Amino acid sequence: RILRKLTNHPSAFPFLRPVDVALDGCPTYYDVIKHPMDLATIKRNLDARMYQDPRAFENDIRLMLDNCYSFNPPGTLVYGLGQDLETAFENEWRKAGFTAIPDANLAVVSSEAVAAAAAAKEKEQEKQEKQQEEKKKKNKQDEEKKRKSLAKPSAEPSKRAKKKQPDDAKNKQPEDTSSSATASEAQHPAPRPPPPSQPTLMSTAWRALCNRVLLHLQAQPSALEFMAPVDPVRQGVPTYFDIVKRPMDMGTVRKQLDRSHYPDPRAFLDDLRLILNNCFLFNSPDTYVYSQGKTLQRVLETTWMCQTGTSVDHHPVECLFDDVPLLDKPLERARSLLTKIKRDDNSWPFLKPVDP
Repeated sequence: RILRKLTNHPSAFPFLRPVDVALDGCPTYYDVIKHPMDLATIKRNLDARMYQDPRAFENDIRLMLDNCYSFNPPGTLVYGLGQDLETAFENEWRKAGFTAIPDANLAVVSSEAVAAAAAAKEKEQEKQEKQQEEKKKKNKQDEEKKRKSLAKPSAEPSKRAKKKQPDDAKNKQPEDTSSSATASEAQHPAPRPPPPSQPTLMSTAWRALCNRVLLHLQAQPSALEFMAPVDPVRQGVPTYFDIVKRPMDMGTVRKQLDRSHYPDPRAFLDDLRLILNNCFLFNSPDTYVYSQGKTLQRVLETTWMCQTGTSVDHHPVECLFDDVPLLDKPLERARSLLTKIKRDDNSWPFLKPVDP
């Protein structure tokens, strides 16, 4: 029961299988970790009845977590996921009526770092609240201006009619002037302001292409550190928001793309490069996160070149051209079908030959 809950925990995905040095991008893992362990191996041992008592099962769980803390430096995403999984294990172990090992490796961030990170988070929340209040004030002012602008044209015709009344009274009766004024107002109502211009949206072809690029990046092992927003408390980096003023992550990019908030592919590409620039700004070149950012940057440049035919430094073309149509109708249908398949969200693994 405890193993099933740990396996289904949201933070368990780095521990579900043995570490693959090629797939996970960590060639020195088995030089550092001499006794690897993972949840799949623990399940095999449990099914084979290799654990003589609960303490042996607990030792393997703690060995897996100790390996995580030994190889991954504090502040990295995998280190934080290990902390979350360890907390879940301690709770389930306690509920089952077992006692924890006194000298268990409970990796906890220092209280000073937690306090500093909490203060930084409060400052960031205060800034956001101030910005929201300023936006509300601006919106109210804009609404008042619009109301005034709508009220002015309707008042002008009545003023003109009043001014014309004395001149027209010399030749016509006052009743005729008032009726003519109301008739003219009914025939020519006050002009309405033009509707606000709608923001431009990215074309369907470009949106599908950006979706393929993002899916390919999210599938990379080096993208693990950039999938979610940085939590300075959990990851032990209390000064992150003091250095990085415009945080960005792939989860936010995914939301923006799904909600059609990007007007063009350049804005989408700028947010991806912002993720990497923030990584290089905060982390020193000799750290693990910095090296993962460099790896992901190379993947982005290669993928963008394969998908668009241009480098990330050049502005992309305004539209994606279809393949040249053929004269034979069946071949034209085959070509159009192939074009649709290439633009499908799940087509990126099949767009080029496999490079072993």
